[in-house]
Amino acid sequence: MMRQFLTDFPGISMFLVFTLDSNGELCDHATCPRHKGVSKLSQYNRLLALMAGEGRKVRPDFRVFSVGWSWMFRGQPDYFAQQAALPAGAGLSMPPDGEAWSFDRKTTDLLVKSRALTQEKGQPFLGYDIFFWGDDTVFGQIKDSKLPPGLGITKLYDFPLGIAAKMRRWRALGADGFFDQWGTQAEYVQCNAVALRELAFHPENAEPAKLDAWAQSLAARRFGPAAAPQVFAAWKEIEAAQQIQSDHTYYWHHLRPAWSGPVLRSPLTVEALQTSTLGGGEPPKPHGQREYSPYRDDIARARALAPALREAAGHFGKALAHLQAALPSVRDDARSAVDHWYQPEPGAAARLTPRQVLDEQIIAVRLQEQCQLRMSRFFEAWGLVKTLPAAGTPGHQAAIERLEALRAEDASLPSTNPGTK
Repeated sequence: MMRQFLTDFPGISMFLVFTLDSNGELCDHATCPRHKGVSKLSQYNRLLALMAGEGRKVRPDFRVFSVGWSWMFRGQPDYFAQQAALPAGAGLSMPPDGEAWSFDRKTTDLLVKSRALTQEKGQPFLGYDIFFWGDDTVFGQIKDSKLPPGLGITKLYDFPLGIAAKMRRWRALGADGFFDQWGTQAEYVQCNAVALRELAFHPENAEPAKLDAWAQSLAARRFGPAAAPQVFAAWKEIEAAQQIQSDHTYYWHHLRPAWSGPVLRSPLTVEALQTSTLGGGEPPKPHGQREYSPYRDDIARARALAPALREAAGHFGKALAHLQAALPSVRDDARSAVDHWYQPEPGAAARLTPRQVLDEQIIAVRLQEQCQLRMSRFFEAWGLVKTLPAAGTPGHQAAIERLEALRAEDASLPSTNPGTK
């Protein structure tokens, strides 16, 4: 199949084989007669080696990439030994975390080790990232979705300063390239897309000395010189918020608006929180002397997340204020200097005018602010209830009063509270 495929499509130079999402393509080593005692990682690497070897019989420069996604494979003791044993044409793509996040900025020892190993073995290495949107974005509600009311529409916000941070990371690691996990929603053609292209061709603009001037230029070209200072100020606040989020990826699902049903939908009552369980905390994520996942129990994680997410929400709130302040400076009929990105065909009207984009940004940032606040309230309330002192003690009464205050905050934001109208 590989030889025939590359004969029929000679322009194809690489495959990226994503696995473990559904697990349907790998056999159970405990029950499969053919693969008795053969781990799924070994099966996966056998497939990659076969694809690389056969593909190179047709195209000598053909490459196949494994995807180091989730901790399941990477947690196995022979993960790096198996990678090292693969031929030079079998490369590796890896995110810095267990999963890619839109806001992720960090580098980890595991990422450094992965790049060093592939470099030593002459294997190509791709950064696995999200440059547009991902599970941590509030995205579309489908029929029969379990998302709370008010979280049923895809809204994206730009983070071009974060695009620069991501580009700097992969350059610092010496990656051969990168790919975007969910490069979808092309109809938005975000500033992120323009930023990604510009910074790929002019990486010097991603460096701290030139970054602000470049970002201000992008804001002016997209939204006009009058609105640019407020838009740029909003991007700075978004970057501060996302840096906080990047530093606190303690759970895989519970921090994603589209997946965090237990967090966003749980009533903040003693009864509900007593029966609520979290689990699934992330393993350690060291980088030198820094540990990005330092807590090994849910209560410690919750206590750390509550103030961090509230602080992130504060930055999103400031970003929202800046975007709203920019709005009067953008006329309904305004055009942008990058309209060629937004036109279906030459001479046609842009899909999204600067004013329409700004309206979308305002909604997206407001949603993200409210999600971060709601998550903060949940984790604080959850920690209070899980450590609730005995009734009749001063500590008990103080905890109940704080819980009531959190419930009152919840009631003030109906868009993230399914229990209110």
